[in-house]
Amino acid sequence: MVRRYKNQHPTINDDLPNRIMSGSIQIRSNVKEFGENNVVFDDGTEEKDIHVVVFATGYSFSFSFCDESVLNVIDNEISLYKYIFPPHLEKNTLAVIGLVQPIGAIMPISELQSRLATRVFKGLVRLPSAESMLADVEQKKQAIKKQTEDLLRGIAALHFVVWAQYTQQEHNWQPAEMLLGEGEQA
Repeated sequence: MVRRYKNQHPTINDDLPNRIMSGSIQIRSNVKEFGENNVVFDDGTEEKDIHVVVFATGYSFSFSFCDESVLNVIDNEISLYKYIFPPHLEKNTLAVIGLVQPIGAIMPISELQSRLATRVFKGLVRLPSAESMLADVEQKKQAIKKQTEDLLRGIAALHFVVWAQYTQQEHNWQPAEMLLGEGEQA
């Protein structure tokens, strides 16, 4: 399968571009086959004297400690409103924090997720109906499928600013104020 670079989650790393430019890391096409000590790529190129191959294929996740009726992962996909809340629970007493793949740092997003969850738990923010939350989840999944070739890796691949705006748009609070400690505290 050919993967278009614009449809993949970027690796943000200061060292990677320098290593690619210096030749110490080489970008290759997909692997066609392995020999005893060689690798043949689907573009016909070959690397010889190979001793180790590392498959960095992503990850899969599960919530084996939790009943599937509460958190159900199917094909590495989970339905969470705002990437936080299971939409089908009778009471919003559970939040999943940090299950995102941000374009940028994860800590500010986890901080905002935690603050929003706290506001929901305290009753300061009321979530929409289960039907509305499920519709929002499905809309986001479809948008991501259009942007990425691999939904399993791109399910929550959002830029921090976009995510912050998306999270606060219905809940009348400003993430920047929350992070800076101004305004109403959660």
